[in-house]
Amino acid sequence: MFGKPKKVRKQLKNLDVTKHKKTSSKLIGFEVVKNVIRMTIIQGNDIIYGERLLEGTIIKRDKLRNAEELSDAMRSLSKELGVSGGHVVYHLNNQTVLIQELALVTGKSEKQIRQTLFLELGDSISLPFSSPKFELLVANKQSVNSSARSKKKASQQAAEMGESQEIVKKEDTITYIVTSEDLLIELGDCIVKAGLKPRAVEFSALAVTRCFENKIDFTRNFMLVELTAGAATMTIFEGEVPIYVQYEDYNGVGWRYFHDGDEMTYFFNDEKESVELKKLIMVIEQLTYYYQTNLSNNQDIHNIYVTGEHPWLVGRLKQMMEEALQSPVSMLQFPDAFPPKYLLSLGLAMKEV
Repeated sequence: MFGKPKKVRKQLKNLDVTKHKKTSSKLIGFEVVKNVIRMTIIQGNDIIYGERLLEGTIIKRDKLRNAEELSDAMRSLSKELGVSGGHVVYHLNNQTVLIQELALVTGKSEKQIRQTLFLELGDSISLPFSSPKFELLVANKQSVNSSARSKKKASQQAAEMGESQEIVKKEDTITYIVTSEDLLIELGDCIVKAGLKPRAVEFSALAVTRCFENKIDFTRNFMLVELTAGAATMTIFEGEVPIYVQYEDYNGVGWRYFHDGDEMTYFFNDEKESVELKKLIMVIEQLTYYYQTNLSNNQDIHNIYVTGEHPWLVGRLKQMMEEALQSPVSMLQFPDAFPPKYLLSLGLAMKEV
């Protein structure tokens, strides 16, 4: 039914990442991309990771297509990796993630701000989806853990484990992240059916930057560009806090994953990909201008960090971006031949919960 998993072990110390305080045992970073699932686990100084190829696209138009196949694949892969029954941290669907600001918050407590958002989301605050789930972006720790509905199933409690910390206020506004709740519930149900325990959900940009805390300059405004299978997520940060996100499916239909013997690989047409990447780079340039003129007081994007599993990341793509963009471009990758396709699941596994 599934492609063969590939279980690999690497040393965490060889990746030059900051190891935070010990988290709960068997914390599994879980990623879904097209028809592939990936898991990464940190055990001591070891990183264990693997993937499974499913028969069809797992998520389409913010809907889970085959929940039974997904839960079976998760159960099989977690068993192969030796983490059956473990706690899972999974990511938001970037197609339905919005980062917005709520005005007129001066003098209000965190409880009052949450009550205001609870009442206004989907009403006076227009959203492109129903059943919103939100969280205030706070200093040093961000998670999605507030819902516009009150439900207490085990598969939903993963998103209710954040700790209150200092709120990040910008003058008379506060930044919050919001997404559709329905898909998170479906994924949580699949995790439970796979014999695993949902522990937390997180925005991918926060997980990825966690992997590169020693390489990102958090003292200056920057943009993170995540490239995954023909899609790009562009997130603007002011310090450690994301303040804007934009998702672009620039060539998703042109990418496909398949098995070549025992190895999993992917295919895309070089000429088509090159054309679409040039268009994407124009979008990135427009976004830097939009930040300067609409989102900030004439501030610049000082760095553009690019990461992902794209094979052109270091050579061809870097050259294309440097020739077209005003801001300095840096490609974020690990040494020690660590596969970049596992960066997101590694960042999720590193989350402090």
